[in-house]
Amino acid sequence: MKSLLLFITSILLVIYNSKFCHSKEVWVEAEGEAAIAGITAEQARLLALQRARAAAIEKAAGVRVSSITLVTDARLSGEFIKAFSRGYITKEKCTWDKSIYQESPDKPAVFAYKVKLRAKVTIVEKDTKPGFLLEAKLNKSVFKSGEKVKIFLKPTENAYVAIFNWRADDKIALLFPNQYCTNNFIPEGVWFTFPPRDSGLVLRVKTLPGHKQDTEAIYVVAFNKDIGSSICFWDLFPSSIPLEVASFFSKYIQLPVEKAIEKILVYQVKQK
Repeated sequence: MKSLLLFITSILLVIYNSKFCHSKEVWVEAEGEAAIAGITAEQARLLALQRARAAAIEKAAGVRVSSITLVTDARLSGEFIKAFSRGYITKEKCTWDKSIYQESPDKPAVFAYKVKLRAKVTIVEKDTKPGFLLEAKLNKSVFKSGEKVKIFLKPTENAYVAIFNWRADDKIALLFPNQYCTNNFIPEGVWFTFPPRDSGLVLRVKTLPGHKQDTEAIYVVAFNKDIGSSICFWDLFPSSIPLEVASFFSKYIQLPVEKAIEKILVYQVKQK
């Protein structure tokens, strides 16, 4: 069987009216800062932005926000991505600056990127069907560049799912359904594996050029059968068109997201 190779790091939903969704939209301001220490300048810039995004969502959601904005540990990137389980940024405006960071007098100073973010955040009051749950996991949480990824899902009710890749280049792309695997229905209580066995699809991860390590995530969305059967993810989010984070969520919130179950599975990719 012909095998199709999909690289996650180089690998979106239909537009529906959610007028009846209980949600609020607010503009908030937040800051983030990341030192260029052990990572590339590009990674530090993204890490600062991710810190600011997480703070903006927490502020909009009424969660206490830490006054510490400087990030020195790139592994926190995954935790910042998980903040999107509380809300969605649909617009963002950034003002950038640089600063000098020195951990202690006996250590050299390094540059740090600092961002002031003004973000439009949507907070949705979830209204999922009682008893409708989703188990989601990966075969590993830390991968070596070139290794295969497998995603495992099991809903407690008949469901339609979509799987997205939150990439290291800060873009989000649809992995499933796709032109090779169009049926995204999963029966209740049954483990579904992506890529499916005998599908000819292979999912491999790799670090971005010049990076020793990257943090990415699998973003899983599930709707119960009654709602999900009318959603055509493939038409709304063509996998050939990765979207910027705010652009992705500006489309995503037009779905009945109050009925959606979402799982964010963070993983790391390291050079061999």
